[in-house]
Parts: sequence; structure tokens; C-alpha cells
Amino acid sequence: MSLPSYVPLMRMPNPVEAFEAGISTGVPDFLVTSFKATLIREGSALIEGNFSPMTVSAGDLVLMRPGTRCSSVSISPLEIAALHIHPSFLVDQVRWARPSEHRAKRVIYQSLLGRSHRPRRIGLAEPDFFRLSELFGQLVHLSERPPALGRMITRSTELIWEIEDLLQISRSAAARLELARKVPSAREEVLIAVEAMHERYASDLSIGTLAREVSLSESAFRRAISAATGLSPRAYLHRIRLLRFEQLVADTDLPLAEITRLVGWSSTSYARTVFARSQGISPSAFRAEAQLARQADWLHELGR
Repeated sequence: MSLPSYVPLMRMPNPVEAFEAGISTGVPDFLVTSFKATLIREGSALIEGNFSPMTVSAGDLVLMRPGTRCSSVSISPLEIAALHIHPSFLVDQVRWARPSEHRAKRVIYQSLLGRSHRPRRIGLAEPDFFRLSELFGQLVHLSERPPALGRMITRSTELIWEIEDLLQISRSAAARLELARKVPSAREEVLIAVEAMHERYASDLSIGTLAREVSLSESAFRRAISAATGLSPRAYLHRIRLLRFEQLVADTDLPLAEITRLVGWSSTSYARTVFARSQGISPSAFRAEAQLARQADWLHELGR
């Protein structure tokens, strides 16, 4: 069954609206007027607007705040499911879910929608993708039946909480580094090796050296790390270095060459390439956005 062509939603008669669509070549420039969550089911595209261009592809969840201008060019035909949520409804659902946190509406709004118009792209793990895909599907089905508004709001609240949980995990490189360190495993050797990678990522670590330090063969070591983290030892070490690189780019003014050396990479051009592939933005642009966010926080505190 072919999907309807994508048409930007400019007016929201209800607090929540959902639809699915196909995008063959791209979408002309339009203004996002609500909180928008888009699940990319198939294909890939370059999106741009009042933010640095970025690439999105199948398995991504893309979040946009009101006031974002956006257009896209399809790299391959897209199939998407989109949810539009009125910002006040969005914030109220999060406050209701976690009343003990006593966060102001402004703080919740910023944590969910960000401080800039740059879309937030979350590459979903397979279980998260299938769970969100099912929720999006239910919301699309209910949107086509106006009397089902009550069930629509219930399902959209579930999705809001899912998104908020994902953002809690992906909020900062420092937080993700700490999360990556907590590997549940019954094998003490794995915990020792993971801790070693977090402590010595900047050195010339070899898989053979780590395996010998925990008294495992290389093949047994690779299997144990993969079972505990879902990644090969080399991929896990790369992830640690990439997260640390992101943290240093955002939080310091160090030259990129120095940051590259500090995380254990030898080539600045390689660091730029893997960072841009991961974030959809260059390190310099990422640093500029982080600086703007800090300035906004500082000005807000000054005005309190």
C-alpha cells in the first residue's frame, strides 16, 4: 500500500495530530508550528533550514521545536510517521509524569525541545525503534478516527514519556560516558576491562593487552565484551573516545588537534569525519551551538 505524499501540518485542531507519509524527492521549505517528532522508517534525506544541514536515515527519531524552518532533499525515498504535539500539552504531560522533580515549565521545555532550532536526531537501537514504531502506528490509526481523541491523548502521553526517557539518556556526552561505564555483568573480568577502557582510552590500548590483563584469550575476551555491551571491544573503545571528544568540543576551547590527541586518536581529519558522521554537524559548528546554549543559560540567570 502506497503512503500519501507528505504535506506539512500548519494548523492543529487537536493537541495531538499524527500521520504517515512518503517523500520521494524532498519537501519545500516550511515552518514547524508545534513540537514535531518524526520517525524515519525507510530511506534517508538531507535536511536544512535555520540550522546547519544534517542527514537523517532509517532508524532515526528526529525532534523539532516550534519556529524551526526546514526543507529536505531525499537521498533515497522516505517513509515516515510524524507526530505533532502542542508545546503546552507536551510540557504538562512531563510535569504530570514526574511531579516530584518540581522543574519549571521553562526547564522542561528546554530539556525536551533544546535551546536552538537545530533538530535533535536520536539514532534508535532496534528495540527502541520497534517500540516507538508501534506507538506511532497506533497514533496514526487513532488520528484517522476523531471520536478517539481520548485514546489518542493516552497513547501520545506514552510516546512523550518514551521520548523524554531517550533524551535523558542522550542529553550530554558526560552523562552517556557515565552510563556506558555501568555494564551489568556477572563476570568480573569484563567489569575490569571496561573500567580499564574508560580510564586508559587515550593510550595506545590493544585488545590483546586488555585480554591478557584479565587472563582471557582474545577470542574469549571479544565474546565477553560483546555479550556485555552489544559492541566489539574495538567498537566500544571507539564509542568512549567519540563521547569524550564530543564532551571536550562542547565544554572547552581546546584546539581540535589537541582534543584529538587527548582522546587517543592520531588524525584530526579522522576525528572530524567520525564526529560529523555521528552528529550530522562539524565539530566547530557543534562547539558554536554549545557556546550559544551556555550564553542563553547565563543571560537567563542574569535576568532572574
